[in-house]
Amino acid sequence: MLLRLTSGTSRPAVPVDSRRLHRLPTALRIHYAHAFDQLLSPSPAAQARGLDLLGDPALLARAGEAYAPRRYRALGPLRVGLPDGPADLPRDVRALLAMLLLKHGRTVTHEELRWGLWDPGNEPRNPRSETTRLAKRLAEILGPGVLATAAHGYALHTSADELDLVRCDELVRRADAARLEGALAEAHDLVSGALSLWGDAEPLAGVPGPAARTARTRLLRLRLALHTKRAELDLVLGEYDRAAAELSGLLRAHPHREDFRRLCLIALRRQGRVEEALEVYEEYELSGGRSPALTALGRELREEYAEPVDDAPPWTEYEQRPVEPGAPESTVSAPDELPEGPFPTEDGLWTPLLDDDAEHDTAQARAEADEREERAESRAALREAMRAEGLEPEPELDEDPGPEEEEEPDEPPWIDFDTGFRACARYTLADGPVDRDARAALHGLVTELLADSGADAAAYELVDEPGGPLVLLAPRAEAAPLLRATVEGLPGRLARLAGLRLRIEFWQVEFGLDGNGEQSLGRADADAVGAVLDASAAQAVVVLSDSLYYDEVREEGQYGPAFPPDLFRPLADDTGWYHLVEGGGRPGPAADLR
Repeated sequence: MLLRLTSGTSRPAVPVDSRRLHRLPTALRIHYAHAFDQLLSPSPAAQARGLDLLGDPALLARAGEAYAPRRYRALGPLRVGLPDGPADLPRDVRALLAMLLLKHGRTVTHEELRWGLWDPGNEPRNPRSETTRLAKRLAEILGPGVLATAAHGYALHTSADELDLVRCDELVRRADAARLEGALAEAHDLVSGALSLWGDAEPLAGVPGPAARTARTRLLRLRLALHTKRAELDLVLGEYDRAAAELSGLLRAHPHREDFRRLCLIALRRQGRVEEALEVYEEYELSGGRSPALTALGRELREEYAEPVDDAPPWTEYEQRPVEPGAPESTVSAPDELPEGPFPTEDGLWTPLLDDDAEHDTAQARAEADEREERAESRAALREAMRAEGLEPEPELDEDPGPEEEEEPDEPPWIDFDTGFRACARYTLADGPVDRDARAALHGLVTELLADSGADAAAYELVDEPGGPLVLLAPRAEAAPLLRATVEGLPGRLARLAGLRLRIEFWQVEFGLDGNGEQSLGRADADAVGAVLDASAAQAVVVLSDSLYYDEVREEGQYGPAFPPDLFRPLADDTGWYHLVEGGGRPGPAADLR
């Protein structure tokens, strides 16, 4: 292979003429010619010496210094910088190059190329021949040693080149690792570095084909998520001016993003710009927004600004009195305090704060109590008016019976009317203690799988725990999208774990609607799962509890079972079901869900 790449032939004459190695820098040709002579010798000892020469760190360092890397840009219009200048890529060749770059050196099969390059109905008469033609044209443009041809597809060698997609991924993983170590300023700088790689135009601008359209949508979501991440870090670091300035621009460009709006409200509030924050909230309110978190925050802002709540009754005797700052029932944070918890985002990436659901649940409960009180006062006023007219109002049933009418329940109150169910998924490295880079790589892998699943930020919570990332799906949210994304997406992503084995477990819990009484509905036995992974050559195992398997996998929809019936196999002790995933980009048996 090296001979073919350096000389254009795999059968040179021995001794190798260094002048034939015309694809190498002149200063290195004699060294590689000597190494090839040794490797082509019939003597095993000479072959060993040749191998040592090729692996000489000094030679590799000189080769790296002499190599002029290609520069690929996909976070904007697709461009390629070659040693002799920018490449002129035809439109259809750009579509092929984009698919290869998105695979980061892994093979793209002919079938994947067929569905990714052309829309249904627009395919050429012979897709395989057209793909071959495009690949030859791309190889001519990029030069030798770049495009690898296999029987089942193509791959692009970019390990020694610059690719902004890879650089962005590296910076985000380093930011995750810095955040886990508490280095928030460093994490902010790394996220800013990742955002600086993006151009003004949308990613893969001008690249045709279904694969490019899908990737473009995902990359745009990633960019917005990075802006959210940086704004959160600004707020934690106390950079309220910087956060407000950036978020105001983001809101103008993306007024539908509730995470940007909430972060902007908090930034303005921390600056004491409550009136401006109210204007930002009222824009959202007038547009029909009904987010409980934003509604609660808007109520708090109005109370701080000493304005009456819009939905209060018009009579002065029924106006809501402002809550004193420090009153026991107040859920309003002081203007100079950052509320505990993460800011809800549209994309499930990490956040440097803790959970604040309880705070906003309290605010929402308080709002509901205020509404009930206002309705009761309105009914009382109406009854008095009827009596003044000589009319006797009908007897009224109590909307909320007083404490003296309540009976002490035998069980918690939420048991009487409802319980909730939610699915959980834990991603754990199976080979003992790991370093921060491995934890960051795993965190990045999980966030990508969540993005692949298409889940909204409100549909799950991602928690970093010592045992590994834990995904808590919202009550009654289906686990099938995340399960499908995990099974389909793992084979191509396991390489970033550097050979570490991975255990993924899905199970269900039942809980009360007040957040108490959580109880697992049965989990797969950990020893049985470990035995399955140890007995195989697979790098990962995906495990389902028995109840979740029958709810999500075996359940038939309108078009039949959601998953192939042979995708999962039962554990030896019948506590769950498992699916093995091999490393190196090779999916395990029955991994194709299409």
